[in-house]
This record gives sequence, structure tokens and C-alpha cells, in this order.
Amino acid sequence: MNYFLVYLILMLDTWKAAFIALIIICSIILIIVIITWFMSDDGVYASESEKESDKILTKKIGKIAFITLIISFVFVIFCPTTKQVATIYLLPKITSNKSMQELPSKTAELLLIEVKKEINTINALPSNIEIKKN
Repeated sequence: MNYFLVYLILMLDTWKAAFIALIIICSIILIIVIITWFMSDDGVYASESEKESDKILTKKIGKIAFITLIISFVFVIFCPTTKQVATIYLLPKITSNKSMQELPSKTAELLLIEVKKEINTINALPSNIEIKKN
């Protein structure tokens, strides 16, 4: 795994935040375009051609904002977070690693050794000391 790929994985949450900001900006632009579209009939224009060119420009801006909004939604919905990518990448490596598979038995052995030490410590206490049980 190269360093640039690691960088991209670590930056996924930042990219998602940037696309969420883009969604907000495109939504505002679309609202402005819709308001402008409906108000253009009431506006004062020098000529009919100026009114038509204004509508064409508004329509182009609206299309661009709408397409950008859809692409941003798709990215935000389907792009995994950094934690999800780490899980997707690391979980198979951890489960297939032989030393990791031996870990539960080693942990159980260590736990058993520690329990035996505690039992020996308790047995070594003088008989006049009471151990409170909860």
C-alpha cells in the first residue's frame, strides 16, 4: 500500500465534509435560480432578447448546480468513512494473520497465570484478616 493511498484513506472524512458543503452551496444556488426564473417574467428588460438570454443563462446555471448536487449526493452516500475503509482493509489481514489467531489461547494462558497468582496471594494472607465479598 503506497503512501498516497494511505493519505487518501485518511482524508475521506474531509472529502465528505467538502462535498456536504458543496451540497449546501448548490442547494442555495438552485433556490436562487428558481426564484430568478419565476421573477424574470415580472422583471424590467430593455428588450425581449435580453429577457431570453437571461433565461438561458439562468437555465444553464441551474443545470450545472443540479448536476453538481446529484454527484455530491452520490459521493456522500456511497463513499465510506475512514473507519469503514480501515475496517474493510485491515479486518481480513487481522483474521488471516496466524499470530493473531493464536492470540486468544495466549490470552487465556496469561489470564490463568494471573488468577493463580491472585489465589496464592489470597492464601498467603494471615487467617485473622477477613476478605469482604460483594
